[in-house]
Amino acid sequence: EVSELEKLLEKTLEALDAELLKSAHAFSGCSAILALVLGEWIVLAGVGHVRAVLLPEKGKLTEVAACAGSLQDAAEVERVQEASGIIRSGMLFGIAEDLDEASRILAAHSAFEVLQIEPGGPTDEKQIRSAYRKLALRVHPDKQADSARDAFRFAFARLDSAKDALEAMLAEDAESCREIHKVLRADVHTRTGAAALLGVDAAAGLDTNVLAAEAEKFSKRLVKRFEKMAKVCPEFDSAVAACEEAVATLRRTCAEEALPRYEALLKEGLSSSRAMGARDLRSPRQMVLMKPQSANLKMPKCRGRLALLCGPTASLSNEKLLQCTAKLQIRPKACALRWCMEADAECTSSAVCISLEPA
Repeated sequence: EVSELEKLLEKTLEALDAELLKSAHAFSGCSAILALVLGEWIVLAGVGHVRAVLLPEKGKLTEVAACAGSLQDAAEVERVQEASGIIRSGMLFGIAEDLDEASRILAAHSAFEVLQIEPGGPTDEKQIRSAYRKLALRVHPDKQADSARDAFRFAFARLDSAKDALEAMLAEDAESCREIHKVLRADVHTRTGAAALLGVDAAAGLDTNVLAAEAEKFSKRLVKRFEKMAKVCPEFDSAVAACEEAVATLRRTCAEEALPRYEALLKEGLSSSRAMGARDLRSPRQMVLMKPQSANLKMPKCRGRLALLCGPTASLSNEKLLQCTAKLQIRPKACALRWCMEADAECTSSAVCISLEPA
């Protein structure tokens, strides 16, 4: 059945993603679309910034597939921001500098980060309340301009909840509270940060089995030390996921000379909130989702072209797709090349044009 073929293509994308996440290229984010032409059916599956458009020789264009993940979509933006993602100039980042106080609080990855608790803290309830009072004076909604009041109201609410959460954790077990803080502030996506958290060697290499086994043991011990905080710490699951991510970072093989190049991707933004790879934006917080979407259509009764668009080419309007290839209808490779030339040259894009002939 067609639905089974859709599932097959979705599983293929998931398998490709799993291989990417295990590789040294785990921080690369990419979109992908697959097409299967079988008999009278065309089956598609994609993830990220992709589209599939049917351009018949006669008649209107048909949008066959357009995957979710646009940073222009209000619901998607809200989901990303709830996961502490930062959207700037149409790009999604996990970290950013020069944020105003409200934006910093809303993008903070933990209650400790909201209150800017120093490493090794909190020492006592007094330190938490002192940090709260200083920030409360700066972000109180009544002290802001009307245009910024809504953002600061949300920030002030998060500040309140962060104070309550830290006080509850400190009351439950001060040492476990500080252990969780240590985990949540660790840069588990870099080898140096992951190794420092788990107390192992940070050197990169092409054989990491022994190191990964050692790291996994330390990770389990570390989680054991703060597991009593499960009921009172709102970021408990994130802390556990961070320990697991540190192990995954140390397990990935990579030549020492290539490591700086791969880790430089951590500072790069992503143009979509759905993608393959982009490990740092998917764990421990799911700013980016990897959820393939599928579609199908019957082979048209007249000649036509199927445009598979990935990256900036997916932003081309239907009119542009037709207009720029009006004289290239029987030259699918030339059509694909022209669409790539028409797309935003600052980003990598791709396109495939499939020529369709009726049976």
